[in-house]
Amino acid sequence: MFAAGMLWLGRRVRAAQERGEGYGAGQVEQSEVAVGAGQMPGTVAAFAPILCVIVANFVLSQWVLPRVDAGYLADAKFGGTTLAKVLGTWSALLSMLLAIGLSTLLFGRSVRVVNEWLGEGAKSCLLPVFNTATEYGY
Repeated sequence: MFAAGMLWLGRRVRAAQERGEGYGAGQVEQSEVAVGAGQMPGTVAAFAPILCVIVANFVLSQWVLPRVDAGYLADAKFGGTTLAKVLGTWSALLSMLLAIGLSTLLFGRSVRVVNEWLGEGAKSCLLPVFNTATEYGY
């Protein structure tokens, strides 16, 4: 199925190219877009939050949270549970919160640019969303 689909797509691309069809003169090269994006974080900084989640989850679940006095969890108002039952959830939650904090510190100055991109994307999607909604609602 994949091979047949790729053959069909290849044939359609060649036919479109022969007819002179394409994306027009408004197409922008990727490097031009990247220049307009401003200073972007490096690769190491981009992977730092992921590494933070992995390391913090391990450290919290193996060393930090097991040393916490959580006897109060056995009370009925806390669900009558034990630390062993909630350890995985707590360590994952806390490690993600630490990664969010790290991301805020590392990429705080880029937030305005990202907010602008998200705003433009939200504006651009309104017409297709309402067009689809009216077609299905009709």
